[in-house]
Amino acid sequence: MSSNVSEYVGLIAALTALKGKKLTDKEIVVYTDSEVLARQMGGEWRAVSGFYMSYYLSAKRLRYQFTNLKFQWIPREENEEADAETKRVYEQWCKANNRKVKYKATKG
Repeated sequence: MSSNVSEYVGLIAALTALKGKKLTDKEIVVYTDSEVLARQMGGEWRAVSGFYMSYYLSAKRLRYQFTNLKFQWIPREENEEADAETKRVYEQWCKANNRKVKYKATKG
């Protein structure tokens, strides 16, 4: 699974939950360390192709059901606490599902 797919799956789940709670007319800010997601969903960048395209389109359909939805990109290096929590939850899921933990090489 690509990181873009993961980001969009998470966004779809969050927007679906917010919609289910009838919060589509509230001001909502989505904070993300995915610049691609923030810029595409904010309308600054176009999505052209990729494995994540169907997820992008689903998120975009949901996005337009909200009257005041904004996206804020937070660079990963400024988001270390959330990044550590994501890794912890991922490792917990891998253990519970008998999966090997796999990480891509990161810059550093």
